[in-house]
Amino acid sequence: NSEMRCHQVLTGAVNHGCCCFTNCSVGEEDFIVYASGCRVVVLDRLLQKVQSIHTADVSEFTSLVDSVAASHVTGLIAASWSGKVFIFAPYETIVLLQCTGLKWELQTTLEPKDVVSCLCFNHAGILTVVVEVRVFALYALFTLQLWNGSKLSETVVEINM
Repeated sequence: NSEMRCHQVLTGAVNHGCCCFTNCSVGEEDFIVYASGCRVVVLDRLLQKVQSIHTADVSEFTSLVDSVAASHVTGLIAASWSGKVFIFAPYETIVLLQCTGLKWELQTTLEPKDVVSCLCFNHAGILTVVVEVRVFALYALFTLQLWNGSKLSETVVEINM
């Protein structure tokens, strides 16, 4: 379902799921990032809206945002919808030679082979994309795709229980 529900339109409620809310810092500034319907919303530490990125503005699909993550190291924001991962980089907005704040712009898009379950940046700023979790009786298969800013590598971890 790619439509926003009434409570999201009225209040900007966070999408359902444990991977739809995060925070980050860029320089001395702290930000809250969350998925709300078809948008990635960035708030400052006073809960004032800094930016709202609609999925249709950066892709050909309008879709619910499945997961978000933000890096404390680089300020990058990763968001997934429609089976893709979108990476946004911070930049300073300048009006009349004065910095007026930060915004995020699309830097790159990743296309994993499977549906994205969760996104997470580690303390070194490396993005982990969990694309598939399957559990069959006493056998589990976890497929992780790691993106370090220049290449996408896939790691398969098999756990026999």
